[in-house]
Amino acid sequence: MTTPTDKDLRALAEALSGHDWYVLGPPWAGFTETFTILRDSPDPHAGEAILETIPIEDMDEDDDHYRQEHLAQWLEAADPATVIGLLDRIEALDSECDEQLKTLEALQRRVNETTQVVADKNVALKAELSATRSQLEEAKAALKPFQKLANSEHYSTLALGEGIDHWPVEYTKGLTLGDLRRAAKAGGADA
Repeated sequence: MTTPTDKDLRALAEALSGHDWYVLGPPWAGFTETFTILRDSPDPHAGEAILETIPIEDMDEDDDHYRQEHLAQWLEAADPATVIGLLDRIEALDSECDEQLKTLEALQRRVNETTQVVADKNVALKAELSATRSQLEEAKAALKPFQKLANSEHYSTLALGEGIDHWPVEYTKGLTLGDLRRAAKAGGADA
């Protein structure tokens, strides 16, 4: 026997729906001791018998009686309305799961996009940092002559107002006209 699909179960349950199911157990009205599933009424004279187990006296072991009773109770509990309700719940949960999966996929796309944006920003910041470091190294190299100047005897004469014409040539290499003007103003001389 193949396992029925949810669609098959629904079709079978809908074909039997619209009726309540009841278990009628032994003994009742002097009939054989069986378990009967009745439809529409628990009264065996008013309800329609839709399933009857084998008579207890035909069972080999006392244990079978309880299995038959449990089977009858199971069939009463698993009436068509209950099966349809469970199938409806399964469909609702499947739909909810699909919606949550779509939401999760959308969130994953956003995480991936954000991760890419952060990675791109990180690359840009590293490039900017590298450029800033290069500029810093260039600035250090440009300030090297002034460092020598600050450590020399000519710095003190410049500070006292003497002109830059007293600087040795080695101190003026790489200086721009703007550097010389600023140095002259600091020393009090006009350029």
